[in-house]
Amino acid sequence: MTISTPGTVIISNDASLFGGTLRANTPAKATLVLAQPLTIPAGQPLPMPYSVVLTQLPLDTPLPGGVAPGDQRTPTSGYYGFSLKKDWVVPPGMTAYDYVTFTFYNPGDTVPAGANLSGLGGTFPVGYVVPSDVFPNTIRTAPFTLTIAAGSVRSTPITYQAGAVILAGSTFSVDAVVQPPTVLKPSFFASGFANYDINGGTETRVMEGTTIAPTMPVYQFTAGSYGVPTGVDPAAAMSLWLPPLFTENSRNATLTQRAGASMTLRSLLKGGGGGAIVIGGNASITVDPGQSIKLDAYNQLTMNGRLTAHGGNVTLINESDNTLESSRNFDMSGNGRALSLWIGAGAAIDVSGAAYTATDSAGRTYGTVTDGGSISLNGGTGFVIVRPGAELNADGAGITVNSAAGMSPTTSGSTQTLAGNGGSIAIGSSSGFYLDGSIHAAGGGSSAAGGSLSISLPTAVFPGDSSFIPAKAFVPSTLVVTQAQQSLLPVDIAPGTDAAKLTFGQATVSADMIKAGGFGNLSLSSGDYMQFAGNVSLALGQSIALTAATFTSAPPVPGLPVPNGSPSKPDPSAPVPTGNVLLSAPYVLLREPVAIVPDKSGSGFIGNPGAAGVPTKASFEVDANQIDVQGLILFSASAPNSMYSPGFTDIRFVSKGDIRFLATGAGQTTRLSTDWNLDLIAAQLYPATGVVAVVTAGQNNFTAAQSNQPPTLTIGRSTDTIPDAPLSVFGSLALAAPIVEQGGIVRAPFGRVVLGNNNPFDNRIPTQRVDVLPGSLTSVSVAGMTIPYGGTVDGVTYSYNGSSVQPGGLTNLTSDGWPVSGIMLDGQSINVQGGATLDLSGGEISPARASSRAVAARSTCSTRRSSMPTLRRPSARQATRSTPSCPVTRRPMRPSHRKMAPAIRRSASRSRFLPACRACRPAPTRCCRQTTRCCPGPTVSNSALPRARRSAALLRSVTALTRSPPIRAWPIPGSEAHSHRKR
Repeated sequence: MTISTPGTVIISNDASLFGGTLRANTPAKATLVLAQPLTIPAGQPLPMPYSVVLTQLPLDTPLPGGVAPGDQRTPTSGYYGFSLKKDWVVPPGMTAYDYVTFTFYNPGDTVPAGANLSGLGGTFPVGYVVPSDVFPNTIRTAPFTLTIAAGSVRSTPITYQAGAVILAGSTFSVDAVVQPPTVLKPSFFASGFANYDINGGTETRVMEGTTIAPTMPVYQFTAGSYGVPTGVDPAAAMSLWLPPLFTENSRNATLTQRAGASMTLRSLLKGGGGGAIVIGGNASITVDPGQSIKLDAYNQLTMNGRLTAHGGNVTLINESDNTLESSRNFDMSGNGRALSLWIGAGAAIDVSGAAYTATDSAGRTYGTVTDGGSISLNGGTGFVIVRPGAELNADGAGITVNSAAGMSPTTSGSTQTLAGNGGSIAIGSSSGFYLDGSIHAAGGGSSAAGGSLSISLPTAVFPGDSSFIPAKAFVPSTLVVTQAQQSLLPVDIAPGTDAAKLTFGQATVSADMIKAGGFGNLSLSSGDYMQFAGNVSLALGQSIALTAATFTSAPPVPGLPVPNGSPSKPDPSAPVPTGNVLLSAPYVLLREPVAIVPDKSGSGFIGNPGAAGVPTKASFEVDANQIDVQGLILFSASAPNSMYSPGFTDIRFVSKGDIRFLATGAGQTTRLSTDWNLDLIAAQLYPATGVVAVVTAGQNNFTAAQSNQPPTLTIGRSTDTIPDAPLSVFGSLALAAPIVEQGGIVRAPFGRVVLGNNNPFDNRIPTQRVDVLPGSLTSVSVAGMTIPYGGTVDGVTYSYNGSSVQPGGLTNLTSDGWPVSGIMLDGQSINVQGGATLDLSGGEISPARASSRAVAARSTCSTRRSSMPTLRRPSARQATRSTPSCPVTRRPMRPSHRKMAPAIRRSASRSRFLPACRACRPAPTRCCRQTTRCCPGPTVSNSALPRARRSAALLRSVTALTRSPPIRAWPIPGSEAHSHRKR
């Protein structure tokens, strides 16, 4: 059932309260619409805001934002526009021009009295007052809306036209004729429909004390129904009957739930815009278990009553999105509107699990429980405010039953607990939120899982001209995580008021609140900063997901003043933050937010900042069974506006399982960066398939890098056993810091591992020392494994994950001489200690799906774990002598390839080879089937040879990607290089 009107919809037990006349000195009980013009005499305060669209500049009146005067010439005035009465200083953001003398004035310039101005460029600043003693009263502008605040006293009469909106609470000194609102009684919602969708474009309001319970009654036969002739109205032949919520079957111990009804209240206008939704105090809406309630507004959404949908869904949403002026949380003059999604003190949203019990014929208890439902609060551009005393309840239900219920009366049973899992609560707003109420989603028993809490603070985006957006709203988002819960708003604040008390882009979340809520999963998201204030400790039973552009330990502080054009510098006198952060859960994910700013839009995004490199004494630790890193993850920030946010001096990721680096999109690199120390302790570290990941400690911290304790990247093991290699190929993992200590297990199967960074063309701090410690494993091997990797359906194109696999270079080197795959140790000092393992042994990849044209390629030549590189440049003669070559072609490695290559001992093995020398001739390090000698390069199994000949392009693609990679260790001239062989 759908009812929609552009006016107001009232749901009340007493329809007589509303008519076509608003009596003088009587506050409006709801938002109404004028049916006839109403004039307020001069000298009387305006009862409500007055808006008028102007095309001429009002003098001596504060202007809203976006007023653009433009060209002031007329068809008959030639180059002349208007003349100034007095000198005038061009305000910021504007220009003035005189086409008669070709004179142009910039912001700050003084235009002399009597000067001709052909036009004005730009827009007047918000609140600018155009003086009548300087400008004539003839300045044209593009149409704009001027709003005069309620309570203002005007020297001339003001007439409100028919259609003007009268806000609830407004009082007039005279009677006002209004459009009668649509009034619905609660009994309307028992009409038998499965869904009720009610829309009042101006406002939808449930009056105080109103009880609504949408149900779906049915017709039932009565004793008189059988005597009614055919064709009679069913309502006359049968009676309405509402079945009980559950129908019991005591014999079988089963319950059957009746069909229910859902309810939606809206306040939206066709073509955009809309009004408010208000649920009055002590009002309630209750639907059957599993049903839904939705409140969908475009303006203020106030919920002071109770919404109940056990095990169902309750959604409150504000559709405002900054597109229209009316959807912004400030007016054209920059004044805040205090728009909010408000859950008042004493209000409750209850989607806790449904629980029902009964007894069977033997008196044994049986019943049913459900998980908690879902609550979604989406404030749009409005604040989300949950006041002290309010409750959001998504707990699971729990009951105790007899396991023998419904069986033979002689069967003995035992007591059994049925428990439902906690539900989900999601809260989001681009303005901010204040969560001061009770929020919980605990499981219904010890065997049930806690629910999920998702909190999101995206950075506001303003489409179109953002020049008049007030600075207080044009800010990055900052989500602050504290340990204790505290209210930051005045006790007497009311919905839609005290805009000055509400801070744009700010929100606070309490770890104590999350813990007390019984949640098992937590997702925190900020478009820019996630700040941990002081000591924070939080442990959850399932997962934690953190999304932010940067993670910090204190608010941003401005840098030192510098001349224009000079790089900013941090202020050394800024306070040094402290505090220890400890987060633990079985699964932890850190990821980068998705920032979408359309063209011709403005936003306070900080983008992708660099590390701050400022002092801090705070620490950050994550303990988990699995840790994933996705996108650009940064601790500390040097923002584009010369603001510096300190990070953490010690960061530890401790995983009993893996630390994995995930992809964010095609061609995008995942980065984990900090300006101080970083410890990665795990069973193993690896990039997912095709992922390029870079981990950096000490980023931008040049001062610390030159100290006697430079920032260190430490990789360690959390287990004594070596786990199986992951089903991941062709990834790249670079680990860099002033000091790199590799004591863990780092893998990139068929990919590349880089320890250190001494590339002069890289803007990261050079690596002073790389230590490869005993017991460590650095591997690009998949020996003993078969990894599914894509496939081919036509024998020509080999695809993985929907994209064709691109051929790799046969030399395994980029045009700059960098290895495409393999292991590279890159530092001023390289120390490979005894007991360390560098593994380049081969493996096999195979198509992930069956295909008659699939080609399996594998690398049979590899450096075994017992082989270590000699970090010494071989002579040209040695390099030529040790270069594997085809016995027919005898083509040695090109000098450009052997220039930096170390001598590497490779193990020989027998395998099946390519069909002929000419097949491998383009690659100088391949083998031929005429010999039993083995040399680096991929081979193809004999079973695949016939199709390999017909698919040469595919063969080159796959074999190039699966070739044996090299180890490279590059000390710079004059530095130390140590090698320890395993004995």
